[in-house]
Amino acid sequence: MMFDIIIIAIALILVFIALYNSIYTFKTITEAYVKRTWVVYFAFIGFLLVSYICYILMIAITIANTNTIRTLTGIIFFNIAVFTVVIIWFNKKVIEKNEFNTRVLGNMNVVLKDEVKKSVSKIKESDRLKELFVHIMYEEVRNPLNSLKEQITKLIKNSKDDKIKSEYLKIINEADEMDSLIVNARLYSKLRDEKIADKKMNIDLNRLLNSISSVYLEKAALKNISIINESDYKKNFYVPLLPFAHEVFRNIIDNAIKHSPNNSAIRIVINETKEDTTVSILDNGKGISDKNKECIFNRFEEDKEKGGIEGTGLGLAICKHIMELHDGEIWVNDNPMGGSIFNIKFPNEKQMEKYK
Repeated sequence: MMFDIIIIAIALILVFIALYNSIYTFKTITEAYVKRTWVVYFAFIGFLLVSYICYILMIAITIANTNTIRTLTGIIFFNIAVFTVVIIWFNKKVIEKNEFNTRVLGNMNVVLKDEVKKSVSKIKESDRLKELFVHIMYEEVRNPLNSLKEQITKLIKNSKDDKIKSEYLKIINEADEMDSLIVNARLYSKLRDEKIADKKMNIDLNRLLNSISSVYLEKAALKNISIINESDYKKNFYVPLLPFAHEVFRNIIDNAIKHSPNNSAIRIVINETKEDTTVSILDNGKGISDKNKECIFNRFEEDKEKGGIEGTGLGLAICKHIMELHDGEIWVNDNPMGGSIFNIKFPNEKQMEKYK
């Protein structure tokens, strides 16, 4: 009799331990709310396993009487039934909570979609107005501006007074600054086209630089500045370029003329390796301070410390963006003879194949 009581007590203790662990597991899951449903089933299997072991243990003991086995069996299956009910209740709560969250998220998604549509519509309208404004500026403002520059240039050529020439030259510089701003603004709006990277063509840098230099000869002559391409004119330097790559050289040469002193020279040097081709444009201007050698390529930044680069900073920012589209680089360092050296590096065609 005493042995039966001990066995039943041990079985009950094991059952209560399993039940306690199951309740603790439920409590943990409830507080953190639904970690994973399989955790619940794992706890149930553990509880069932412990109960089954107890049941087998009682059957194995021959001295246990039938009433004891029935009592323990009833206790085991009662606890299993309770635990099963709890699992069903728990899963129902999980499902209800998930359905509620799904409804809430669905409503939020509808609201967000409406907000996104409104925002996209506003952005498109804003872009359309910007493009219209840039187009008007480019078509309607540049024409009278260029006419003004032509007239002022004639006055400079016909004038013999150096002071008057100097004042006329200031007007030309301001008009050029405004013209550059309009051209750069139009170019900046085009650079957002995601398909532009597929429009590269092999262009001879030597011929391109000579062509651009010839455009600026008249402007350079007003300050008696020479533009010299030191590369062999018979040699070709073919690199894959986008249609607007010439704007990089145009901006750099224009800045070099603007900030170089009278009676100086702007030199152009092309260096080619197996991997890349680098164009260096050297001037004898005031130069650029070390701390500003990188920031001048950021939008609306300028080097005020040495007066090297003035204006909106949009031109050099565009140059940097264009070079990034070429997987190339642009940087500036000091000219040992005074002034700055702007370096523009393009990867060669074979090197470009590595990026594809």
